[in-house]
Amino acid sequence: MLKARAQLTVKTAKQFSWNKYVSEINSNTPLSDVWNKVRKIPGLHTSYNFTGLKENNNFITSSSDIANIFGGIYQGHSSNQQYTANFLKAKEFAEQNPIYPFEAQNNSLNHPISLQELNSSILNLKDSSPGPDDIPSAFLKHLPALAITYLLS
Repeated sequence: MLKARAQLTVKTAKQFSWNKYVSEINSNTPLSDVWNKVRKIPGLHTSYNFTGLKENNNFITSSSDIANIFGGIYQGHSSNQQYTANFLKAKEFAEQNPIYPFEAQNNSLNHPISLQELNSSILNLKDSSPGPDDIPSAFLKHLPALAITYLLS
C-alpha cells in the first residue's frame, strides 16, 4: 500500500510539473524560448557564461578581458606560423591567382557535373534533415541509376 501511494505521488508530481512547464508556452512565446525549453527536458541544461579565467596565475573576471584572451588565442591558431612551408607556398599561390568562376569558360568549376562526381557526393552524404529543397539525403542514396543520370540532364 505504501509503495502504491509513493508511485501515485511521483506520478502526480510529474504530471503537475509537466503541465506547469507546458503552460508557460503560448503563441507569444519566442521560438528561441521554446527550443530552450525543449533542450532542458532531458535535464542537460548547461550555461555558457564564463565567470572567470585563469591566465598566468591571474584570475580574469572582466568579460572584455576574457574576450581579448580568447581572441588572442584564436588569432595565434589561425596565423601563418601554424602552417607548414609547403602549405604556405600553396596558400600564397592561391591568393595571388584568384579564381573567377564566372569569367573563364575553361575553368573546371564551369564544367558540367560528371556522373562520377554526383555518385561520389551522394555516397558521402550524411543522414540529415532535408535542406531547402525538402529532399532527404536517404532518398538520394536509394535512387536508381537511371534517376541519377536524369538529375544530370
